[in-house]
Amino acid sequence: MSDMDKRRVAETILNLVGGADNVKEVTHCFTRLRFVLKDERIPKDEEVSRAEGVISVVRAGGQYQVVCGTKVQGIYQELEDILREKRSGGGAPSGAAPTSSPGATPTSSSGATPTPLPGASPAPTSGASPAPTPGASPAPTPGASPTPAPGAAPASPRRPIGDLILQKVAEIFTPLIPAIAASGLIKGLLTAARLLLERYGIDLAATDTYVILNAASQVIFYFMPIFLAMTCAKAFRCNRVMAMVVGASLVYPQMDALIQNTEQATTIFGLPVLKNAWQIGSSVKVFSYTESVIPIILAILCMAVLERWLTRVIPEIVRLIAVPGLELLVILPLTLVVLGPVGIYVGNGIQYLYDTMMGFSTVLGGALVGGLWGVCVIFGAHRALLPIGLNDVAVNGRQNLLAFAGAANFAQGGAALGVCLKTGNRELRQIAASAALTASVVGVTEPAIYGCNLRLKKPMVCAVICGAVGGAVMGIGNVYGDAFANNGVLTVFTYAAYGMTRFAFYLAGIGAAFFGAAALTYLVGFEELPASDREQNGE
Repeated sequence: MSDMDKRRVAETILNLVGGADNVKEVTHCFTRLRFVLKDERIPKDEEVSRAEGVISVVRAGGQYQVVCGTKVQGIYQELEDILREKRSGGGAPSGAAPTSSPGATPTSSSGATPTPLPGASPAPTSGASPAPTPGASPAPTPGASPTPAPGAAPASPRRPIGDLILQKVAEIFTPLIPAIAASGLIKGLLTAARLLLERYGIDLAATDTYVILNAASQVIFYFMPIFLAMTCAKAFRCNRVMAMVVGASLVYPQMDALIQNTEQATTIFGLPVLKNAWQIGSSVKVFSYTESVIPIILAILCMAVLERWLTRVIPEIVRLIAVPGLELLVILPLTLVVLGPVGIYVGNGIQYLYDTMMGFSTVLGGALVGGLWGVCVIFGAHRALLPIGLNDVAVNGRQNLLAFAGAANFAQGGAALGVCLKTGNRELRQIAASAALTASVVGVTEPAIYGCNLRLKKPMVCAVICGAVGGAVMGIGNVYGDAFANNGVLTVFTYAAYGMTRFAFYLAGIGAAFFGAAALTYLVGFEELPASDREQNGE
């Protein structure tokens, strides 16, 4: 898809979701544009899903998610440019000028629907003053809510608290996924190379190259509080740099040494800094904030609340220095004395519940995750499970959540392969072949789910069944990986770090999921889609 095509797709999607006026914010993950809209009633799902470049639409977690497949990053960049142009007005700060600004009318430099003035600006300009404001005129709004001020009033009903939590979890963890996936890929390749060279008596781990690349694969986890501080600050709307300072303070080497020194008490402003250690199997793990997840989320949430209050009460003339300074003086001690220990114990509690469930039956646990992960992807709810796997890596240095989820990924790819082999529809065959490759090689399943499996229904059922079988096989072998890696052919060696027996069960699990889903889909069949006009004409 060329840049011009991506821009056209981005403009179409923006118009269909109600224009720039209706967009509070937009982010993206591997395959989806994730909109937070002022009024979710404006977009018509059928119209959006039929648009060029769109695979499907999902409403979940307080977000309007437009599934675009692997081209989403280019479309997102064009969308960002369009939104920036509309909101800057090509130099005329529409909505910022109090009265009629003559330059506000020619704001349509981007080429998409001219009139809607940027929704980011305060409401008074559009609709409050009588005639001069062009955005208040009734006709031009592209399907957006009627005339009353775009951002004001009762557009969307209040969202349930569960939706809000899911939205925040997605906002916090989704931006980190590419870096986590890249780290997992490097870790898997290093493991494969090390195991291969060991057979020839070569110690790869002793080389500088291995040490440097291994550091690159570990850094996202070691400095997790800093990266999470950045994404939390965006999600909770507070100062990102100050949030990163708080996160960096927790992993600063001298601070880490103080926290881990359980022989000597540490205080801040006379308050005790809690230190602890806990038993994990036969070893003792000392309290540390490196690789931790929950403490920094609690810290930045409190920082956002404090920042809003300080901004209200501190005079503007000293606000620039006073607010950040007071934030640091309050939040860092509060984190070390209260929030950090609470977060560590909450994380350990989550891990205990997960380990207890898996301890009851890893076979059942593997089957549940392998079977239901693809269903969670449909609703975008799988993002809410990512903290469990990240927390597992932080507490235990290994995880099995994504191993079982890998069975689901390969099952979706296998079902798409079954569709490709069975269908007589040339267009569907091309979609299914591409989706099977994407799911099994890089572990991105949305093209397979929305492009063919869910559309045809029976392949989706086959994928769920075979994903459960693959997860159960992995559960029998008690499979673990030493990195948090997206599952695909490129990262299989991540699961070789805990011995060849477990690795063999992992390979057997993904094999059962992939080939089982392909065979079952082919045997069960599905209702064929009608051939498109282009195909009927032999084009």
